[in-house]
Amino acid sequence: MKQQDNRALGAWSRSSTAVLAAVAIALFGAAAWHLGTVALSVAPPNTLSRHYPRWIADHIHPELEQNWKLFAPDPPQGNGQIEARVRTVNGTGARHTAGWTDLSASDIAAVRSNLLPSRTDQDLLLYAWDYYALWHDQLPGHPREARLMAANLKRTALQRLMPQYQGQRITGLQFRFRFDRVPPPSWASPTTTDRPVNQVLPWWRVQNKDCQGL
Repeated sequence: MKQQDNRALGAWSRSSTAVLAAVAIALFGAAAWHLGTVALSVAPPNTLSRHYPRWIADHIHPELEQNWKLFAPDPPQGNGQIEARVRTVNGTGARHTAGWTDLSASDIAAVRSNLLPSRTDQDLLLYAWDYYALWHDQLPGHPREARLMAANLKRTALQRLMPQYQGQRITGLQFRFRFDRVPPPSWASPTTTDRPVNQVLPWWRVQNKDCQGL
């Protein structure tokens, strides 16, 4: 009886060892892939990064983007103002184009009224715009990331605008952006123009799926 138990234990142990070995190999491969793509994303251009740019970008962006701001913070060098307006339709089918809403001002007011403001809430809208501009203006040729950033910006704005239009369906959304640079100190030589940057985006269509979960 004892000999049979030992044989059964040995057979179970061999199968367990095989499963553990397969899991270990899978985990090692996933870790190697992750560390390799992260290293290639922050390393200077090389043969591998030039040969597999799409694979690296698909894994790193937008969730795992790496930068050095944790060690050398680069605060904004200007004041950004993001405004939006919507087109709506009510229950009778009447359509209306609303005026511009200053989303940045409402965010700033919410932060100032909170004794312990959340940095996530404070920067959510501005980061959504920055990432949208990055993938559309500075990193062309990445349609998947561009679509994700556009959807993120759209949903971030709708989350703030929807409470104002209860009973009306939002069918369109438009953004405009103004950036005023903070002037440098008197002892520093100016390196950039002091002209404000103004940008108006075309109308975006808003579908039901854009508002789900908000």
